Amino acid sequence: MRFSTIPVLACLMLALAACTSAQKTASPTLGAGATDTTIPTTFIATETQAINTPSGPTGSISGKIIPIGAPQPATSLKIFAREKTDGTTYTLDISIDQTSYSISNIPPGVYNIFAWYYPKGLAGAYTSSKITFAGTSSDQFTCTNSLLDIKLSVGNMDFNGADIACWGGDFFSYLPLLP
Repeated sequence: MRFSTIPVLACLMLALAACTSAQKTASPTLGAGATDTTIPTTFIATETQAINTPSGPTGSISGKIIPIGAPQPATSLKIFAREKTDGTTYTLDISIDQTSYSISNIPPGVYNIFAWYYPKGLAGAYTSSKITFAGTSSDQFTCTNSLLDIKLSVGNMDFNGADIACWGGDFFSYLPLLP
């Protein structure tokens, strides 16, 4: 009987691959039905941004930041405009006490707007929900499932009124990963 090491090595490689945690792209449906009432306070991620300056017409998205009424363990507030089709994300860093924002140089597309008290605070978003602070799992579910789309198109390239609230919603799965 002859013994071959190729099948053994192949099995070992498959086992190793199965045990190694692979980084996965966040999905908008992750956490939508979560019942955990714990609000994430620490998140380390990797950011994906557009590398090239957009060619063609560009616009802007702006709005107010509705305060949560509690100090955040953060150094800044990161605002994200995430294009829904390809996930391209445009970001802006602002002071945590700033009350408005404007992200410019954004090409046409359909966007969702998020904010995160970076690096260890709450996430919020532009939603249809009237909740300011998602203190329960029901509030988190409501915030996460009431995201509003912003459509930038030629002839309508600027959007004002993307006010950010619903702090504490389960938006971390929508945010790009940061280094």
